[in-house]
Amino acid sequence: MDRVYASNVSATPPSPPASPAVGYPRSGNPSTATEATKTGPYWVYMITESLRKLIVDAGLTPDHTNLNLVSQAVQAMIAGGSANDSKASARFTTTGNIVLSGLGTQAGGDWGAPLTAGDRIFAKDQTVGSENFLYIAAAGAWVRAPDADNSSEVTSGAIVAVEEGATLNDSEWMLTTDGTITIGTTALSFARIDSLQTIGIGQTWQNLTGSRSDGVTYYNLSNKPIKVRICSKTTASGSTTAKLTVNGVDLDDVTAYGANAGYSANVEAIIPPGHSYLLTLSGNSWSLSRWLEMR
Repeated sequence: MDRVYASNVSATPPSPPASPAVGYPRSGNPSTATEATKTGPYWVYMITESLRKLIVDAGLTPDHTNLNLVSQAVQAMIAGGSANDSKASARFTTTGNIVLSGLGTQAGGDWGAPLTAGDRIFAKDQTVGSENFLYIAAAGAWVRAPDADNSSEVTSGAIVAVEEGATLNDSEWMLTTDGTITIGTTALSFARIDSLQTIGIGQTWQNLTGSRSDGVTYYNLSNKPIKVRICSKTTASGSTTAKLTVNGVDLDDVTAYGANAGYSANVEAIIPPGHSYLLTLSGNSWSLSRWLEMR
């Protein structure tokens, strides 16, 4: 697709028609002396320039021998090269390097049964980083997905959602490689982003007093941050000190003194995914009264 390709073309754009009107084309009628609409060169000019602008904005080169350029330009812009960074979701992703061919299970594939030809697979852990990104599974060699097989379609910040999987179902990933990206040459790196959701969304407070105790290290094994709030109280005249340590860092340290029982020392902290947390209680009179976690 390009400008008019003929032997009798002009080197400059045509002028608009005299006394034009905006409307719809009509058929002529000799019996009523109604003249048919004549589109003329300016109409052809408007169409070709509009389509040519779409092709150029999509990062493609106009070519009168390629009749698929308009379709390719639309696909490229929808896929994210020019329009946005969101890619169509993949059925499965990977946990390690895989062979980019065949439909069987693989040690690095996050699927537990044979694939179906045509499945979109998000390969993110290839030993050769330039092999990463979206593929279409096949019995033979896989090919890159049509919305990720051209450098103009792949930009930093591209997001891929994963639908299914043994361990990574319903996860979301972002391309963190910056700068100009050349498919098949640039090593692509990805970071999981669904675990970065705001704390409290999809979470509830849970009372874990009966299953938690001081002096024991616990871990946030979820993919989202959790919040921990712990209350200790004096049981008689004296003091209690509560200290909450997260990943080896003392974040909260409170001491309560009282002549009677019931004085509280409360500590709380947000625990990122994968981090440890430890409560240490000390003093001459204390008890763990409540341990709450938002998860």
